[in-house]
Amino acid sequence: SGTEAGKRFDLQLVEKTQEEVEEQQRRQQAFAEERERRAAERADSIRTVRETLRQEEVRRQEEVRQYVAAVETVQQPVADYGINDTEPSAAAQTELDEKAALLQRYPDKQLLIEGHTCDLGTPAVNMSIGLRRAEAAKAYLVEKGVAPERIRTVSKGETEPIVPNIGEENRRKNRRVKIVMNE
Repeated sequence: SGTEAGKRFDLQLVEKTQEEVEEQQRRQQAFAEERERRAAERADSIRTVRETLRQEEVRRQEEVRQYVAAVETVQQPVADYGINDTEPSAAAQTELDEKAALLQRYPDKQLLIEGHTCDLGTPAVNMSIGLRRAEAAKAYLVEKGVAPERIRTVSKGETEPIVPNIGEENRRKNRRVKIVMNE
C-alpha cells in the first residue's frame, strides 16, 4: 500500500508535470503566434508606408512636370503685333488667356513681362512701344485675375530679336511680349 500510494503519487507527479509541460507548450505557441501576428502587422505597416511614400513621390513628380510645362507655356512669346500696335490682337488675347489661367495656379510666382519690337523705328521709339506692349499685356492679365503686384514690366525694344529682322514675317515674330516666371 505504501508502494501503491507512492505509485499514485508518482502518477500524479507525472500528470502534473505533463500538464505543466503542456501549459508551457501552449504559452510558447501563443507567444510564437503573437510574435508572428506582430511581425505581419509590422510588415503590413512597412508596405503601407512604402506605398504612401511611392504615391507621394509620384504626386510630387507630377506637380513638377505640370509646373515645368506651365513655365514653358507661359514663357512662350506672344507675337502677332503690328508695327506700332501695343494692344494685344485677338490671337494674342487667346494666348494671354491661356497664360493667365496657368499663372493663377502659381500665385506665389513673380512675373516679368518684357515688351519687344522689330528694328523699324528709332531705338527710343521702340523702347517706348516695347514698354507700352508690356504694360498692355499686364493690364490684360490683371483683368483676367492675375494680381498686379506680382507683375513688373520692362522694355527690351529692338535689342533682343529672336530672329534676324529680315522681312516682314521675321519682324512680326520680333514684335512680341514675353512673360518670365521668377521664383
